[in-house]
Amino acid sequence: VGSTLTVNSQIFEIVEADEYTLRYMESNSYRKFPQSSIDNIVKKMLRNKEAIGRAVIKFDRGNGVLTTTQLAELCEECGLGFSPQEFLTLKRKLDRKRKGKFLYSKLLKLLTDEPMPTAH
Repeated sequence: VGSTLTVNSQIFEIVEADEYTLRYMESNSYRKFPQSSIDNIVKKMLRNKEAIGRAVIKFDRGNGVLTTTQLAELCEECGLGFSPQEFLTLKRKLDRKRKGKFLYSKLLKLLTDEPMPTAH
């Protein structure tokens, strides 16, 4: 998602993928799809852990919930520089029920748990 593809001199941007494709990319993230690796995404986030903590407090409305729109704003504000695919992977990890919101404790938990070792 977010990549471009040229066919007969026409440029297309991939803006979405079906569930099967996204799951395939996530399950093969170490070998072929590093932008679908939640561990790689968490490593990027850990470089800005304090800024993320401050942003969570800023977006908190007292209910412990962040919307996926707020997550996008948080990522932008913290300068995380995620590609569209990385952001989609993070959003899918946090908002498993696809309701457009999640408990921000899930985000904080990602930042306090140790990432899994990289398989080679």
